[in-house]
Amino acid sequence: MKKLVTTLCTLVCTLCLFSLFAACEDTDKQTTLSYDLTDETCTVSGGTVVDKELDIPSSYNGHTVTDIGQSAFKDNLTVTSVTIPDGVTKIGQDAFYGCRNLESVTIPQSVTSIGTSAFYNCSKLTNIYYKGDVASWCAKTDLSGLMRYGNAQKILHIGGSQISGTLTVPDGVTKIGKAAFYRCNGLTGVFFPNSLTALGDWAFAECPDLLSVTVSEKVTSIGEGVFRSCSKLESVTYNATAVPQFAFHHCYALTSVALGITTNKIDENAFAFCTALNQITIPNGVTKIGANAFSACSALKKADFITANGWKVIKGGDNDKDKDVSKDITDSETAANYLVNNYADKDWERS
Repeated sequence: MKKLVTTLCTLVCTLCLFSLFAACEDTDKQTTLSYDLTDETCTVSGGTVVDKELDIPSSYNGHTVTDIGQSAFKDNLTVTSVTIPDGVTKIGQDAFYGCRNLESVTIPQSVTSIGTSAFYNCSKLTNIYYKGDVASWCAKTDLSGLMRYGNAQKILHIGGSQISGTLTVPDGVTKIGKAAFYRCNGLTGVFFPNSLTALGDWAFAECPDLLSVTVSEKVTSIGEGVFRSCSKLESVTYNATAVPQFAFHHCYALTSVALGITTNKIDENAFAFCTALNQITIPNGVTKIGANAFSACSALKKADFITANGWKVIKGGDNDKDKDVSKDITDSETAANYLVNNYADKDWERS
């Protein structure tokens, strides 16, 4: 019996010592990063990350960190937040790909390039903190690698303030880059300055709270899907020359569209699946309507063509090619039916 008790005590002591050593080993683990150096760049290439909050150093051995390398932290499941230091200009392809527990990222103004899949499959990424101002954020050429992935709704903080309510884009801004405000939660309206001439692809796509928007004739370059799938968007005043493809695609709440006299083209799928839109006026300046521009607009019952003469369908089967519809579309109900049903999948042109 005494021998059994001694054996048990020895076993317990051994287990306790093992647990103690294991705990010490875990405590000793630290986040260690690896770097690649060239004459011009200092790239964080990866490393072992054990901290949930990853604060990337601004320098390494006297070199300013300039890049986050390709696949540097790919599939890391530990990190929940990342702070990228001032001086970094590039976030590479797949840099944070598959970091499925990543919830927030802080981006410095110095960043000019983000790989298109840098944050792909970061399913919890919600909060974006940008250290610069609205003007410099708008100037970023392509933010799709950051804004298009992660949580379905992004909370964007610029210069310490959350972007919500009505955004007034500062005077002097000439372009808003690709996906700059994609899925921006809380944004209900936007005022563009007279200086603005370009809107990038998906600039305001999938903004769940956006209610109305006005685009002036001074905006001469507009990318595809610019307001696509803004589910609460109700009212659009649009004076730019062309409505690009997928511009208002799947804007289910859209009921009011005012196209200006300067608008001359409505591209394919521009208003497709705007299921609440019941009337549209096609101004005199419009000479082209792309295929499926009003496809699946199930409530559209009136389409008023200011100028009906010269309209023809130019794409389709042999029987419909170059079909003159000018007489038919003088009736607004027939015109709507043609746009939504009979000739929805065809290009229209006015000579």
